[in-house]
Amino acid sequence: MLKTFVTVTVTEDGCTKTAQATIWVLNGTVLEEYTKESLQFNVYPNPTTGDFTIECTLPQNKTGKVKAYRNTGSQSGEHPLEPGYNKFIMPAGKWNENVILVGIYIEGRQVPVEKVVKK
Repeated sequence: MLKTFVTVTVTEDGCTKTAQATIWVLNGTVLEEYTKESLQFNVYPNPTTGDFTIECTLPQNKTGKVKAYRNTGSQSGEHPLEPGYNKFIMPAGKWNENVILVGIYIEGRQVPVEKVVKK
């Protein structure tokens, strides 16, 4: 496992923003493969006109959460997951975004992501 730090700087119209993150590079032998199918990850209705439902199954002995992001990359919502079956409504009715990215995070690592379109 290799730990590295990255920094990205964006400048637009005289405004500069910088973000930093830690990235862990793991060899393929230590990662469990999680897929939309193996986690039974379902987001509906999609497209939506407001709130939407999320279903997923978190493996036993794992911690996780669902995070929703705007298409600009900033986080707009978060919900903790329990081991086993999870079903909840993401309160997105008042969000102004047309596209929302919804990702499952297991043990702090992003796994499947689903794009939700708001009309």
